[in-house]
Amino acid sequence: MRRIATAIELPTINSDNVARLWIDGVKVIDKTSTTPGSATGKVQLAAHQSASIKVEYLHGTGAASMHLLWSNPAAKSPGVLKIVPSDSLVTSI
Repeated sequence: MRRIATAIELPTINSDNVARLWIDGVKVIDKTSTTPGSATGKVQLAAHQSASIKVEYLHGTGAASMHLLWSNPAAKSPGVLKIVPSDSLVTSI
């Protein structure tokens, strides 16, 4: 499990295979396609609010590719998708 430490509005998974995302136990993305593509969920959290997230990714054959992106309304360019920075995630055991 990881926790998000800043605002998130539109989580997106870009992957070459099946991928899923849960936020606080609620599935917000369920990309069932086994071909490359993106899937976007809808969720809005207040800035600096922590939330548990879980990502599942199924790798088939060939090179693996999965990115978790977000649209941060507090950023200089709100609405632009960017990879979630590692300093916005903390590991929780």
